[in-house]
Amino acid sequence: ESGGWLRVFCSPKDLRPMEGKDEWEVPHWASPPHPGCGRKTLVLESGGATSRHDISDRAFYILGREPSTVDVSLQAEKTSRRHAAICHNAEGETFLMDLKSTNGTRLDGHRLIPLTFSPWSNQIAVFGPEDDGFVTVRLETRPRGVKRGCEEPSGRNVCLRTRTKAEYSSLSKSGVCDKCDGKHATSECPHFKKPRENHKDAWANYGKGALHVMGSGGGNFVLRNAKLVKQPADGSCLFHSLCVGLANRDAEGLRRELARFVAQNPHVEISGDTIEEWVRWDANTSCALYARRMERSGWGGGIEMAVCSLLKKVNVHVYERYERSHGDFLRISCFDDPEARKTVHVLYQGGVHFDALLPGRG
Repeated sequence: ESGGWLRVFCSPKDLRPMEGKDEWEVPHWASPPHPGCGRKTLVLESGGATSRHDISDRAFYILGREPSTVDVSLQAEKTSRRHAAICHNAEGETFLMDLKSTNGTRLDGHRLIPLTFSPWSNQIAVFGPEDDGFVTVRLETRPRGVKRGCEEPSGRNVCLRTRTKAEYSSLSKSGVCDKCDGKHATSECPHFKKPRENHKDAWANYGKGALHVMGSGGGNFVLRNAKLVKQPADGSCLFHSLCVGLANRDAEGLRRELARFVAQNPHVEISGDTIEEWVRWDANTSCALYARRMERSGWGGGIEMAVCSLLKKVNVHVYERYERSHGDFLRISCFDDPEARKTVHVLYQGGVHFDALLPGRG
């Protein structure tokens, strides 16, 4: 499938929309880390070589194989030209996003869903296939003022600059919200009413792997003897896949039904936050505008699976191929409803594609 899930990211002039329609935008929470948060360094290892790159001074960085179009070059043939992105917030938290790379990005062995940020602290990241031609990366944080001699500054000339300590002080005094950067006091934020540490800042409470958006982890469960039911790559593959488990043939009808539920129920809570909060955090827009777009087109993701679980009273379980055993599938996320009457199984195939799974009997 082509097109984009890209709801949050960056758009300096030298970056182009990804495979068509969607434009890249810096997430509204993105910011160079506050000067007191310490310096952040990427340590890259590939083919026996190690390099270090300082990533402390900007809100985001692009990683990939093509040196002329990225901030940090991944010197491995099986990484993609633009493979992944790293984004910080002002509190110094770091998040990793796969940019629809061919061979994927993994954190502690869990493959990330493309174009969705995952919190990154001390996990080992692998860019590329796990068997050959990959780059392993770890993230180090240390007090500012401590610099290693072999460290390389990263980044091209991008239209972003680091705020000074005085500017941060000025921002806090001028009433700029530290949750959404709006022109109001943080305590009066109309978008994120909960304290920042209790809110799912940039997927901070999502667990391992980017698909843990609004669901729980997969619990290392392996589904065996399941039948793979391939779905068309027409932009509605997730909806087709859900329909298989729901015994419903109308994928476009399901798309519209889920979108309308989002529009009509912005204050319904899922995993402790309202749908309105999830949509604003994920897409930086209102439920009405999000639903209007999703009704017609757009790749479904965590919001749609969570809403499907709630609306249809089903569990939605998501899997990826189990690398240790051919034909088996490792569960990576669960969107569960306490009143569920059945479980729908979908397979994440990489990129932005989903297929359906039907468990075998016995």
